[in-house]
Amino acid sequence: MDRLRANLGGAGLTFGGIVVTIATFFAWVSVTNTSTHQTVKEAAIRQVFGQSVFLGGIIITVAGVGVLASAGRGRIIWAVIGLIASLLVLASALIGVFSPDTLGQIFATREAAFESVKSASGATESVKQAFDSGLLTASIKFGTWIGLIGGVLGTVGGVISLLRRQNRKGGIWDEESED
Repeated sequence: MDRLRANLGGAGLTFGGIVVTIATFFAWVSVTNTSTHQTVKEAAIRQVFGQSVFLGGIIITVAGVGVLASAGRGRIIWAVIGLIASLLVLASALIGVFSPDTLGQIFATREAAFESVKSASGATESVKQAFDSGLLTASIKFGTWIGLIGGVLGTVGGVISLLRRQNRKGGIWDEESED
């Protein structure tokens, strides 16, 4: 328990990364066609966007373990890597919360590109026009909120890892003194 208290930031990064990784298995957005009332949603991991977030979650988790296992400059390097990845995931989740149409366009463009013979750029433009006209609408789902929580945990863990001083012998591989 002393190890976790000494590396609270590393624990935050690790747990935040795990939460982000789990979040990608849930839907982050649903897109509704207002004329047909058909709604489409799928797990984020099935999209390039979600796969990128999944990779971010893995990087955050590995960085958290790196912070827990190292001391000195190694801890700072892992903390910076984890913090950058956490901020990117946090930004992605915040885009979903504050602009679900943007996230919906990413999702719907993929669907349109694969279901039509249009080029990807043509699909992008037609999807953007459909959102602008109100034909398509987007709403956030459970995965966005889980991703937001994981991004916040990782970001706070990264900041704590950078700001909190630690003994040089703070890594898990170092022997503890019996004072």
